[in-house]
Amino acid sequence: YGEGSSVIFGLEYIDNDAKRDSLMDMPPMMNNILTVNDLTKETISGFVMNNYVWGNFEFAQGVRYERADYKVKRTSSTSPGINTTTDDDNFAYEVSANYLYSDTGKTYIRYERGFTSPPPALLTNKDKATGEYYLNDLKSEKYDNFEIGVSDYIGFTSFNASVFYTVTKDEITQDMASGMPPAWINNYNLGKTERIGFELKAEQYLGKLTLSQSYAYINAKIKDGEVKDVDVSGNRVANVPRNKFNIGANYRFTDNFNLGAEVVYVDDVYLNNQNLGGKTNSHTVANVRANYNFNFGLSLYAGINNLFNEKYYEDVDYSASTGYTYDPAAERNYYVGFKYSL
Repeated sequence: YGEGSSVIFGLEYIDNDAKRDSLMDMPPMMNNILTVNDLTKETISGFVMNNYVWGNFEFAQGVRYERADYKVKRTSSTSPGINTTTDDDNFAYEVSANYLYSDTGKTYIRYERGFTSPPPALLTNKDKATGEYYLNDLKSEKYDNFEIGVSDYIGFTSFNASVFYTVTKDEITQDMASGMPPAWINNYNLGKTERIGFELKAEQYLGKLTLSQSYAYINAKIKDGEVKDVDVSGNRVANVPRNKFNIGANYRFTDNFNLGAEVVYVDDVYLNNQNLGGKTNSHTVANVRANYNFNFGLSLYAGINNLFNEKYYEDVDYSASTGYTYDPAAERNYYVGFKYSL
């Protein structure tokens, strides 16, 4: 409606199923043990997004409602376990304003109230002593995000810069012992966390060559929270790097074939929200990727991750009783694939 204005209505349906059955063969004269895990989350949501243009200003407003129905079944032939259903309702909102100060540049301000409803597997914890699963009353996390940014195009360079402030209530987090199966799992909500940061991005277009750089800084703090009845207020949020830097290059040999590479640096992070046991190591990895796009919708791609075989850990668990348990990241690895779009 109007000159450049629009309104969008939408519905979304997601069926998330996780099923695993196992049969343990026992010695003669003993009954075999059948374990059944049937975890489902059925989500239906509706949303409306309005975008109104007035001169050099753009105003956007949106609202989204989601209902999630869960079924959690973890039973075995030796234990009644868990067999229950539950549901959750959430709303999200967004308001933003853009000012187009030139043909290529704009500034914006944005507020978003969002949420993350947990996947069904996170609704249970695993007890270390008994090995049994139990319900944990996990809540959806909700966040308020405020963001101010600018983007423009000068010469052969585009750039984007933004500053943000995010407050999250009931942030979903997890502590667990590594291994398969894990000895224990603890999914829980943190009372309140806060993130302050900024992000810078730039790209240079030099004929067939495109260069890119990005840098993000996040200071993530726990403002109010407990872990196993211990106050962790003031601690750093686990698994959130303060600094992340990316540089990349992509060369377009033809309209159909291109080759790209990137180098990614990720800062060290705390192992857990108690900030015990030290940190994972910072690391720098290089990746390469090639793409060939056919004119009828088929794309072929191949690549190498961690080209120089950097040694680092995806996760390091720590407890006072067992010490450290390491989960090493993948070494150099290769992949090929295809994608077809109608």
